Amino acid sequence: MTTAIYLEHGARKTFACAVDWPGWCRVAQGDDAAIALLASYAERYAAVAADAGFAFSLTSASHDVVGDLEVVEHVRGSGATDFGAPDAIPDVDRQPWDATTARRHADLLAASWRIFDRVVASAPAELRKGPRGGGRDRDEIAEHVAESERSYARQLGVRYTPSGFAEPGAPAALAYDNARLLFAAMRRAKDELTTERLREERAGLKELEQLPSGTTLGEQREAYSLLLEHGLIRVGLDVPADAEFIIDSVKDPNHCVAASNDVSVYRRPLPSTNLRFVSAIMWDGRESFATSTIHDDLTRQANNAPRGHAAAFRDITPEQARQIVDFEMGLFTAQSSDNDAGSLSAQGGRGGPEATTLPPCSPPPGPSSTTQSAPAMTSG
Repeated sequence: MTTAIYLEHGARKTFACAVDWPGWCRVAQGDDAAIALLASYAERYAAVAADAGFAFSLTSASHDVVGDLEVVEHVRGSGATDFGAPDAIPDVDRQPWDATTARRHADLLAASWRIFDRVVASAPAELRKGPRGGGRDRDEIAEHVAESERSYARQLGVRYTPSGFAEPGAPAALAYDNARLLFAAMRRAKDELTTERLREERAGLKELEQLPSGTTLGEQREAYSLLLEHGLIRVGLDVPADAEFIIDSVKDPNHCVAASNDVSVYRRPLPSTNLRFVSAIMWDGRESFATSTIHDDLTRQANNAPRGHAAAFRDITPEQARQIVDFEMGLFTAQSSDNDAGSLSAQGGRGGPEATTLPPCSPPPGPSSTTQSAPAMTSG
């Protein structure tokens, strides 16, 4: 019996991933190398299958694991693929699951977290570094994995609480609970389970939906009125342990908040143009300093993003940072016409984005002006 795998192709690297064994996935340069590396990790993955209670026969030293692997699909990757993270979703992963298959995947995911907990607990705090001195120690790796899981989970509508990861064994417990929620939701969508059966499956776990089932279109519009009418985006944040306030009561008619320790914070989209005129970077100004300029702040942010979100191992080059900031600072938008007044550039008006590109105190563009306007976007 063969084991189905798919290959995700980047420009330089290939991922080989097992379809029915989530987490059994390796990357190498070239298809054959990726498949061979995946096969060599069968012995390691057997521990996950055993912990979850499933038979995994691809572990015998005399067994031809490579010959047992069957490529059922090829998918095109992205820059993330070459960076070392699988990014594409194959068609086989979009196929409907029955309840048994969904529960099996949830159990394998929870087993992966339990083994991860045990490995972290048995590893030394300080790890051997690479030949050039790079790399992370144990706790940094564990934190990175946990934070990555939180990031991925948010894209699926599942939320982890940051404080939960600080407790021993918490990642596995949280992963198992949220895996059950996630796969229960997938089963409901694909198998059309009733709300009552879904709630029984959850066994007292928190509701996954942000709105109760059966809400009318009018109720949904009212629930999202701040977004639709005012452009406000709700973000649930946990109250810090050292906060100088407490939550005395919660009024949450639309069931937005997942726990009593959360508060709803409302934000508007950040500006992506006319950055020459902003006074601080980020919502709370955490990327800005009193002794630096906006150009300095954007340069710092350009490097912090790949170092943080993409977990890059090195800083971007000064030239790369310059190109990013030049692009950001060269974007301008402004209203150029009005339904009643017509063109806002007529009769000497300075409507439209061209005027915003001019240096301060420059005369408006026109036949009598010798001042040339700056380009709307500078080249990198």
